[in-house]
Amino acid sequence: EANVPVVLFNRTPPSALASAVSCDHATGMETLVHHLAQAEMGHVALLAGPGNAPVSNARLAGAIEALRRIGVSHDAPLHSDYTFEGGQQSARALLAGGPSPHTIICANDAMALGVLDACRFDLGLSVPQDVAVTGFDDIPQSDWPSHGLTTLRQPIRRMAETTVRLLMDQISGLTLSGERRFLPAELKLRSSTRPPSRPGSA
Repeated sequence: EANVPVVLFNRTPPSALASAVSCDHATGMETLVHHLAQAEMGHVALLAGPGNAPVSNARLAGAIEALRRIGVSHDAPLHSDYTFEGGQQSARALLAGGPSPHTIICANDAMALGVLDACRFDLGLSVPQDVAVTGFDDIPQSDWPSHGLTTLRQPIRRMAETTVRLLMDQISGLTLSGERRFLPAELKLRSSTRPPSRPGSA
């Protein structure tokens, strides 16, 4: 309102007053779910971050919509705190009695790694044979051989460069406020998910 250029990083503002540069969380989740659907997904659980976290909510909404489109049901999302420990606790809750999920889609890598370790070391489950696990962010630990987490990589450097460039353009009067730029996430396939089982799938 004061006519000061504002560009939000990895946030989508509810108002048109501010511009934003963000990872395309919804399309990333759609790509991930499409890959998971090439194998047997089974019973699906969704592990989200805090209920008031915008990025987690965007990823959760994308996953739910992608699952709806292919006709795969899921439990009500479980919310945690984005941490490794939160992922461990959530895995125990999800897999302790009742119908156990065959696939767990996590809103970030830290929780997904906690889920992985809880499955393997606390619950004696095989990943991905008993349960497939996915994350989002592609933190360095995700690529460690001991984890091998299938995840989505955010284009952080491109997002940062685009944010600064957009802000400078607004300061110079080259662009107006209210722009939205969404950059695609890259699917990183590793050993925590099952390989495609359908003929001709990839």
